[in-house]
Amino acid sequence: MPTLKAFQRLEHLQMHPSLVPAAAVPFLYRLPRLTTLHLRPYLLMTASSLSNSYDSSTLDASENVFQCLKDLVCDVRLLLTGVGASLSAPSIQKLQVALNPTSTEADLDTIARLLRDNCNTLTHVTIVFERPILLPPDSSPITSTVLKSFLGIQSLRCLSIDDVRPARLTCAELEELAPMCSRLSFLVLCARARLNGPASPDSLNFGSLITIAQHCPSLSALGLGHFVATPPPDLQANPPVFRRLRTLYMDYSTKIEDPAAVAVYLRRLLPPDARLELPPSRFRSETTTAVEAANIKAWKEVSHIFDAMKPTRRIAALHLK
Repeated sequence: MPTLKAFQRLEHLQMHPSLVPAAAVPFLYRLPRLTTLHLRPYLLMTASSLSNSYDSSTLDASENVFQCLKDLVCDVRLLLTGVGASLSAPSIQKLQVALNPTSTEADLDTIARLLRDNCNTLTHVTIVFERPILLPPDSSPITSTVLKSFLGIQSLRCLSIDDVRPARLTCAELEELAPMCSRLSFLVLCARARLNGPASPDSLNFGSLITIAQHCPSLSALGLGHFVATPPPDLQANPPVFRRLRTLYMDYSTKIEDPAAVAVYLRRLLPPDARLELPPSRFRSETTTAVEAANIKAWKEVSHIFDAMKPTRRIAALHLK
């Protein structure tokens, strides 16, 4: 780490996280041109832990600044140690953080507040829960409170949270959050969730898409997991529609009773060039349950019917203009 200080023109640095304990972070602060720092999160399963004993009070506050850093990929512990409490990156634009499944709601809320207070140019936030483990749905730390904290970052345009547990979010809470999402162009909340237990009757459903469409006209990609297995609601004569949406990510936990009805429902909400995409599962194929396999098959049928409607969708779009 002391040797790194000699590379005063270094702009991009990618290292195994086991080589970067918290006590090494002050050396990285002193690289004046560092714009990209990747501490590869997918290697964290075998990497040694970052030290939690580092005392940030030994650093002068003026030194705790990544002056040019724009892109950071790291383990959550880098943000939650003593050093993290002083972390300031005035130029950061993209952040990807890897979390352990045991990370709590308080952990995420702390991260969101650190970013809101220290990073005024942050546009992209990606949260990835490492080592997917099937846990009860009510164990998810993704709550309305946490999402409010992240959406409080005024410069934020893209928010992606990847966990196999669906977010603990009700339809009523989504209605409250939707106006705060109006600045976003990319919103994906646990689109690869796998339901492990009974669904709550007030969980997100197909009607949730109407709530998002009403408040988020600039969205280009959307993924919400999971939808309650209910038929699509009846749409009013002129429902709010997504004008710019290009990709709707389908999830594995929604049971589709009538693929044709779902395709017709989506046709009325999405623009002509939109596509439905089934993101790759985070589990091995041999662990796919019979119910999940049936859901995937039904979603593919929805996608096939939806694509076949493309000429009709174009005509409808011209009529709206």
